[in-house]
Amino acid sequence: MIEDIYTQLNRINLVKTQYEFSEKWLGKSKSYFSVLRSTQRDAAITVYLRLSKRLASQIRSMADHNTYTFLHGTTFDHSAVLRSTIQKIELHIAARL
Repeated sequence: MIEDIYTQLNRINLVKTQYEFSEKWLGKSKSYFSVLRSTQRDAAITVYLRLSKRLASQIRSMADHNTYTFLHGTTFDHSAVLRSTIQKIELHIAARL
Protein backbone atom coordinates (compact mmCIF):
# COMPACT_ATOMS: atom_id res chain seq x y z
CA MET A 1 0.00 0.00 0.00
CA ILE A 2 2.62 2.55 1.04
CA GLU A 3 4.75 1.61 -1.98
CA ASP A 4 1.82 2.30 -4.30
CA ILE A 5 1.24 5.70 -2.73
CA TYR A 6 4.90 6.62 -3.12
CA THR A 7 4.82 5.58 -6.78
CA GLN A 8 1.66 7.58 -7.39
CA LEU A 9 3.00 10.74 -5.76
CA ASN A 10 6.24 10.33 -7.66
CA ARG A 11 4.37 9.88 -10.94
CA ILE A 12 2.52 13.18 -10.49
CA ASN A 13 5.72 14.95 -9.37
CA LEU A 14 4.72 15.61 -5.78
CA VAL A 15 7.70 13.69 -4.46
CA LYS A 16 11.09 13.05 -6.04
CA THR A 17 12.87 10.66 -3.69
CA GLN A 18 12.01 8.07 -1.08
CA TYR A 19 13.81 10.26 1.45
CA GLU A 20 11.58 13.21 0.67
CA PHE A 21 8.54 10.91 0.89
CA SER A 22 9.64 9.69 4.32
CA GLU A 23 10.18 13.14 5.74
CA LYS A 24 7.64 15.36 3.98
CA TRP A 25 4.69 13.02 3.54
CA LEU A 26 5.14 10.39 6.24
CA GLY A 27 6.60 12.70 8.87
CA LYS A 28 9.36 10.26 9.71
CA SER A 29 13.14 10.04 9.36
CA LYS A 30 14.52 9.98 5.84
CA SER A 31 15.28 6.26 6.06
CA TYR A 32 11.79 5.21 7.26
CA PHE A 33 10.37 4.32 3.85
CA SER A 34 13.49 2.47 2.74
CA VAL A 35 13.36 0.39 5.94
CA LEU A 36 9.71 -0.46 5.27
CA ARG A 37 10.66 -1.53 1.75
CA SER A 38 13.61 -3.65 2.76
CA THR A 39 11.75 -5.40 5.58
CA GLN A 40 8.48 -5.63 3.60
CA ARG A 41 6.58 -4.16 6.53
CA ASP A 42 3.58 -1.89 6.41
CA ALA A 43 3.58 1.61 7.86
CA ALA A 44 1.96 2.25 11.22
CA ILE A 45 -1.65 3.38 11.24
CA THR A 46 -0.56 6.73 12.69
CA VAL A 47 1.70 7.23 9.66
CA TYR A 48 -1.23 6.59 7.32
CA LEU A 49 -3.36 9.07 9.27
CA ARG A 50 -0.64 11.71 8.98
CA LEU A 51 -0.22 10.99 5.28
CA SER A 52 -3.96 11.29 4.69
CA LYS A 53 -4.01 14.64 6.48
CA ARG A 54 -1.10 15.91 4.39
CA LEU A 55 -2.74 14.75 1.17
CA ALA A 56 -5.92 16.60 2.14
CA SER A 57 -3.84 19.70 2.80
CA GLN A 58 -2.24 19.33 -0.63
CA ILE A 59 -5.68 19.16 -2.23
CA ARG A 60 -6.62 22.43 -0.54
CA SER A 61 -3.44 24.08 -1.74
CA MET A 62 -4.14 22.89 -5.29
CA ALA A 63 -7.50 24.64 -5.21
CA ASP A 64 -5.79 27.66 -6.68
CA HIS A 65 -5.45 26.07 -10.09
CA ASN A 66 -3.45 28.94 -11.57
CA THR A 67 -0.78 28.73 -8.89
CA TYR A 68 -0.47 24.97 -9.33
CA THR A 69 -0.22 25.28 -13.12
CA PHE A 70 2.44 27.94 -12.81
CA LEU A 71 4.52 25.95 -10.34
CA HIS A 72 4.24 22.55 -12.00
CA GLY A 73 3.66 23.36 -15.67
CA THR A 74 0.53 21.25 -15.95
CA THR A 75 -3.17 21.83 -16.17
CA PHE A 76 -4.11 18.32 -15.00
CA ASP A 77 -6.02 18.38 -11.76
CA HIS A 78 -4.25 15.94 -9.44
CA SER A 79 -6.75 16.50 -6.66
CA ALA A 80 -8.93 13.63 -7.93
CA VAL A 81 -5.95 11.28 -7.72
CA LEU A 82 -5.19 12.46 -4.19
CA ARG A 83 -8.82 12.11 -3.08
CA SER A 84 -8.82 8.55 -4.39
CA THR A 85 -5.60 7.86 -2.48
CA ILE A 86 -7.14 9.20 0.73
CA GLN A 87 -10.12 6.86 0.26
CA LYS A 88 -7.77 3.89 -0.21
CA ILE A 89 -5.89 4.86 2.95
CA GLU A 90 -9.14 5.03 4.91
CA LEU A 91 -10.13 1.54 3.71
CA HIS A 92 -6.67 0.21 4.51
CA ILE A 93 -6.82 1.62 8.04
CA ALA A 94 -10.33 0.24 8.59
CA ALA A 95 -9.18 -3.23 7.50
CA ARG A 96 -6.36 -3.14 10.03
CA LEU A 97 -8.52 -2.14 12.99
